[in-house]
Amino acid sequence: MASAETKVSLSKLVTSSTTYAEKAKQDMFKPLLALVPDLVSMLPSTPVESLTAELTAYSSLANAIRRTLLEEIPVDALDVQVENFQTDDRSICFEFIRLQINSCALKQCDDFGESLYADYVFKLHVENKTTEDLAVWSNSIVAEHKGAIVKNWCSYEVPLFVLKPGKVVKIKKMGIIRGTAYMNAAAFTCLNSIHYAILDVDFYDETTKKGVRASMSMPSKFRLGYQTKGNIGVKSPLRKALIILLEKMRKAKTALKKYETNPENSSTEDLEVLIFNDVMKIVLKGEYCSIPQIIAQNAYFLDKSHPYVAEGADNPNSPNGYILVKNLPNSIPLLIRAAEKAIQDLTAIIV
Repeated sequence: MASAETKVSLSKLVTSSTTYAEKAKQDMFKPLLALVPDLVSMLPSTPVESLTAELTAYSSLANAIRRTLLEEIPVDALDVQVENFQTDDRSICFEFIRLQINSCALKQCDDFGESLYADYVFKLHVENKTTEDLAVWSNSIVAEHKGAIVKNWCSYEVPLFVLKPGKVVKIKKMGIIRGTAYMNAAAFTCLNSIHYAILDVDFYDETTKKGVRASMSMPSKFRLGYQTKGNIGVKSPLRKALIILLEKMRKAKTALKKYETNPENSSTEDLEVLIFNDVMKIVLKGEYCSIPQIIAQNAYFLDKSHPYVAEGADNPNSPNGYILVKNLPNSIPLLIRAAEKAIQDLTAIIV
């Protein structure tokens, strides 16, 4: 059970590698292989790496890591603007092609720093000179770097569109854009899947009437895992997620300390404090639910005698998560201590 004494740690970290072709040979795909015998030969041979680890932590921290992996890792994607797109094929939809181009798995820098493709030139020119429909894939995109053609710029091939006989598609240039999966999950992700499980709670079963109800549970053991798209080092997404959370927590702690020093300034760039009767609503501007949840749960662990501490968000899609706390002299110092504990915990598990 999670508590103030829970020592946050990451253990049993295991990495593995396979390919889409190898995965297709698993028993679960046998019915599909019976329908498409050539499926294995059609799939990319790019290595797809997986990571699994056991996390000892409190639930708000474990959930924050999962959410950050899902939504907040900055990823580069290929993009095209309509003014650079030309075709005489009326069956082709520009927006669909743009989505397919966005989904090409560009290789990412392991620290998610500067783009590997900042000085690349991408273009496409396809003419269907046959009498049949032509399937055009991402390998038709020409990538140039300092005048030289670059192969294998994409981790695996993506179908782009089908071109009618005698028709042409031309894209004069494409650019690199950066974003997160929260903005566009199809374009800005380096992960195929994420797995998350609670290991130390036997949840309530309505049939047997045994177990712990979710609202009463306090888990401290989690299994976290994911599979990459083959375009990034396998540990890099986890490390980046932890660094993102660490930077956000430091920012929140700084904002709380500034308010503690000067409570007259209740609205700053990063924080706003509203007082309703005897309750303080501390809005962390630009944050969703993860940072407020971690601080609130840590505050509860650190001082269970404190009358009231909770967290919330006016709108799940609004980046203005908040902490609710009883308006007492020790409330802000308690939240600062809670943020400091989270900083220590995150620092301890950065891989």
